Amino acid sequence: MTLLLDGQKVHGKALKVSANLRIESEDLSGQTSQTGRAHTGFKPKTLTVSLIVPYVDRSHLEALIRLAEATAADGQLHTYRLVNDSAEAFGVRQVQFSDNLSIREDDHLHA
Repeated sequence: MTLLLDGQKVHGKALKVSANLRIESEDLSGQTSQTGRAHTGFKPKTLTVSLIVPYVDRSHLEALIRLAEATAADGQLHTYRLVNDSAEAFGVRQVQFSDNLSIREDDHLHA
């Protein structure tokens, strides 16, 4: 599986991409036992990416951090053109880093 951001490959092993689409609805039942719901819209799609970067490939992790910290001239987060089969199937073509970038050492691998 490949993941490219603006044509730059995100290097790592065991790459996993998961996608999420929140569908908002509101309960209309009030005081009755009915289960009526009203569709109130879709929230932005999100992708979660996990991968393993071996210690010997530290430069790959540093490159990923630079991508996450990139901003446009106006100070906004950089928007990347995304190339990934799972993301394409989910209808996602552009992404921004959001929420968090989490890095943790593996208990069993030197990664």
